[in-house]
Amino acid sequence: MAARYKRAVSNLLIGNDDFPAAAEKMLMDAGVLHANRRYDGAAYLAGYAVECSLKTILLMEALARATGATTAPSLALALATALPTIPAGVTNELKFKVKHQLALALNISLVHLHACGAVTRRYRRGVWPKLAVLRWTETSRYAAPGAVSAGKSRRWLGGAASVVATSVRAMRRDGVVTG
Repeated sequence: MAARYKRAVSNLLIGNDDFPAAAEKMLMDAGVLHANRRYDGAAYLAGYAVECSLKTILLMEALARATGATTAPSLALALATALPTIPAGVTNELKFKVKHQLALALNISLVHLHACGAVTRRYRRGVWPKLAVLRWTETSRYAAPGAVSAGKSRRWLGGAASVVATSVRAMRRDGVVTG
């Protein structure tokens, strides 16, 4: 099954980091792997899709603060004009807040996401109950072949798809994330 990426770069590319595009790319790749019975790889990439979605939410909150936007439409308008200067440590802070240990990241991110304002509230709504990937770690790529069952892969993929839909794809529909 050949997969094509619909989007190459989003309007949120900062340095080499493009969290929304990466979330969708990882989810698509996870689906291809799952369809080809490569369940370990599918589950692993599903975890990365969730990680990139969480980073996108946190980045949107930082952008809302940097632009003074109080609603998603006002943020979309501000971002259409120009990507604001992000305070120097924000992208590095995102990398540490939502690092590769997703279970730990969820605890850290819960604090930060609950502190987020109205701009990102709708993109956070319902994300946590949908997370089936709580035991995902970056070291899962080293697990023995067959360590992830078809059922577990399907659950993780479903959880990741819900998180990407609730966050990144909703932001695209609202015009906050483009490209």
